[in-house]
Amino acid sequence: PAGSLTALAGESGSGKSTLVRLLVGLVSPSSGLITVNGTDLVQLDPAGWHKRLAYVPQRPFFFKGTIRDNLLLGCPQADGNAIRRALDGAHATPFIDRLPSGLDTELGDRGTGLSGGELRRLALARAFLRDAALVVLDEPTAGLDAESERLVGEALERLAAGRTMLLISHREGLLRRVERVVVLAAGSVERVVSPARY
Repeated sequence: PAGSLTALAGESGSGKSTLVRLLVGLVSPSSGLITVNGTDLVQLDPAGWHKRLAYVPQRPFFFKGTIRDNLLLGCPQADGNAIRRALDGAHATPFIDRLPSGLDTELGDRGTGLSGGELRRLALARAFLRDAALVVLDEPTAGLDAESERLVGEALERLAAGRTMLLISHREGLLRRVERVVVLAAGSVERVVSPARY
C-alpha cells in the first residue's frame, strides 16, 4: 500500500530478488501484470517511473571519486542544503564531519575507504536526495554490526515518512520496524503477517 513500510521475507530462491527486479522495471513479467495506482507498469514511461523510485541494492554502487560526486549520482541538481539534510536523515553526518576532507574525501573503487555501515548510510542518503515515492532496499543491514544496524534502521524509519518502502530482510531488528511482512515461498506469496507473528 502507498505510504507503507513492508518487508519481503522468504528462503533463498523464494522469489524476493526477482520480485524486486520486476518492480523496478529491470525485467518484465512473463504473465500477469504489475499495477501502479491501477495502471499497468509496462504502460508507464520507463524514465518517468525510474524518477519516482530509489533502489538500494545489498551492495550499493560507488565509483572512484568524491563522496559528494557519489551522492549526486541520482540527483545531480541537489544543493548543499539538500545534501546536508540527506546526510542528517541517513545518520551519515557524524562520520562525514570526522573526515579531513568531508564531502570532498576521495573514495576508491566500490567505495573503498569507508566501512560497510558507512557505505550503507551513504546509499540511504542518496535515496533521501532522490526524494522518491517508492524506495526498494535489498538486505540493507546484511553483514553489519549491531550499532550500524541500529543506525541504518533509524535512518530507514525517517526515510519511510511519506513514502512507500519495500525492503528485503530477515533481520529481526529491521522487521520490528515494518508494518507488515510478506512471506514468499516458491515464487508465490505464502502469507502476509504482522512483524510480531513472523
